[in-house]
Amino acid sequence: MKESDIRPNKLYRRYLELSHEDVEKCFGHDVRVNIPCVACGSDHVTFQFEKLGFQYIQCETCGTLYQSPRPHLSAFDAFYRDSVSSNYWAEVFFPATSGF
Repeated sequence: MKESDIRPNKLYRRYLELSHEDVEKCFGHDVRVNIPCVACGSDHVTFQFEKLGFQYIQCETCGTLYQSPRPHLSAFDAFYRDSVSSNYWAEVFFPATSGF
């Protein structure tokens, strides 16, 4: 079995396109706040990389990789409730792939 058998490329590419649009729409102008390590609470962190406008840092104390600074929780609530990509995942992508 190949990955494309359980995740058809056309459907997956469309989901990624919608996700990229939603990230800009939902988080592009949101105020972000630095947070301590989500695992141990340490403030000793090192920037690792950025993806889609989100910075990922690694805790120097415990090694946890997490996203910070992060938007307010209400932005994530709105994203999962109202975003086109979340609706596409629930209504198109998941039903088309759930039989595998």
